Amino acid sequence: MYRLYGVTTLLNAGLPKPALTGWAAKVTAEYAVENAEWIADSVRAGKSAEILDQIKKARFRKTKEAQARGTDVHAAAEALNLGQTPEVADHIKPYVEHYRTFLADHAPVFEAAEAPVYSLTWNYAGTLDAIAVIDGRRCVLDVKTTDKRPDGSDGARPPYPEVALQLCAYARAEGVGIDPIREMGSGRRRYYVLDDPEKLEPMPVIDGAFALVVSPYDYELVPVSIDESVWRAFLHVREVAAWTIETSRTVLGPAVGRSKGAP
Repeated sequence: MYRLYGVTTLLNAGLPKPALTGWAAKVTAEYAVENAEWIADSVRAGKSAEILDQIKKARFRKTKEAQARGTDVHAAAEALNLGQTPEVADHIKPYVEHYRTFLADHAPVFEAAEAPVYSLTWNYAGTLDAIAVIDGRRCVLDVKTTDKRPDGSDGARPPYPEVALQLCAYARAEGVGIDPIREMGSGRRRYYVLDDPEKLEPMPVIDGAFALVVSPYDYELVPVSIDESVWRAFLHVREVAAWTIETSRTVLGPAVGRSKGAP
């Protein structure tokens, strides 16, 4: 049995994301301002612990909302890719309409969707959104959803540069899984389990990569570089992630001396 760390786990553990610190501070501050009256009432009622708990969780609630939206849009997109007519909830209808426009504009030919890919050589795995022939090239495609406007008036929106590392890793995987995906772990340390490498199909030759950004206002199809320089960068990120997740836990031994101060 092989246990392979997920590509997103490696990127989370091995790649600094300073912009997330500012985003978390912004979301937390916005929550405090929007709920100032409740916070004041709770302070007077002596509920400081409850206030702190709710304020600290604000950014995680925001993240979960975005993740749920992304999951719903991805499910609808997968159905459309298969020629099916999905049931679309009201809150994602604008996203799905722009995804339909992308399909009409570029007529992609999908060869795989939501497919697990594995690299036994480099000990990683992941689930790519799609392999598709777009404008005559076989590409790995990653779909990103955002509620931000294309003019940037309400904040930055994807794609962000690390998508190149993600798609490069997918493109360099050696095999595509034909069995259901098995994932273990939790939070930022998830890994894939592969029981039988013989069940992998060879990864097709990939000519390029795209990030497809879908919002309520538009879609953008953005070319993404997956060349040798990006691959080398991913391997460096992988090593840093290995330090964070594994090696850093083993480098400190038990103390060999300690002064006898106050307990």
